[in-house]
Amino acid sequence: CHINALFLFFFCPSRCTCTAGWTGPDCSEDINECESEPCLNGATCFESVKPGQFVCICPPFYTGDFCHQRFMEINECLSRPCKNNGTCLDLINRFICNCAPGYYGSLCEMDINECETLPCLHGGSCINRLGGYRCVCLPGFTGDRCEVNIDECMSSPCLNNGSCIDGISSYKCLCKRGFIGTNCEINVNECLPNPCLHGRCIDLTDGYRCSCEPGWTSSRCEININECESAPCLNGGSCQDAINAFVCACLSGYTGRFCEVDVDVCTLCFNGGVCVDGPGRTFHCR
Repeated sequence: CHINALFLFFFCPSRCTCTAGWTGPDCSEDINECESEPCLNGATCFESVKPGQFVCICPPFYTGDFCHQRFMEINECLSRPCKNNGTCLDLINRFICNCAPGYYGSLCEMDINECETLPCLHGGSCINRLGGYRCVCLPGFTGDRCEVNIDECMSSPCLNNGSCIDGISSYKCLCKRGFIGTNCEINVNECLPNPCLHGRCIDLTDGYRCSCEPGWTSSRCEININECESAPCLNGGSCQDAINAFVCACLSGYTGRFCEVDVDVCTLCFNGGVCVDGPGRTFHCR
């Protein structure tokens, strides 16, 4: 007999009595306990390491040594065990919580302190909240994490065609000629220093214009017009320039503003002589 047998010897021929799990004349053949399909309801049978035994792996909702007993599955999620809007996943005899952002723990009962990771940029202050956080941004920044630099030039603060340069929580205006002020809102009065020497100053948008008094010219009315340039004096008279005027110094025998009048000197003939007037102060008597 094999070691898996009991040897019986009385007064008859010898015979082997096999232990559990073995068979054959000498008890050397291993019995496959799963051959008889002992596991019910679709269960899977596995031979045990112990001789003569087997194990049934039951499908859902069945139990017992042979998976012959059906039981009612309890939905552990009905009691809503997951906190803070966590999602419950029901399993066999247990459940799992899938937590919403900002929470952790087996029941999603623990609040994550999002401020520990310093999410707020550019000096913003972090305020932890249930399931999240909020950033209080410094002036000049916005966004969930204070990541956006506010463009102060978006509102077009610079007037009168001034150019805007954006800064951190500020802006600077580059003003066109003739304007000053934070927003180029002040029209510079170019007439204040009295640039027109002999005339009236007219303030313009980007400068000034001089309306000169008679006899003066140029952009600042500083040049006296020379009225003698047109040679107004006739008959050899000499011109003397004045302010918006001229004076003719006439040669002898001529008079008038322009020396245009020939002086009649014929009154000088005596004793009935007939005077014949000539150019200037010339004459002869007949």
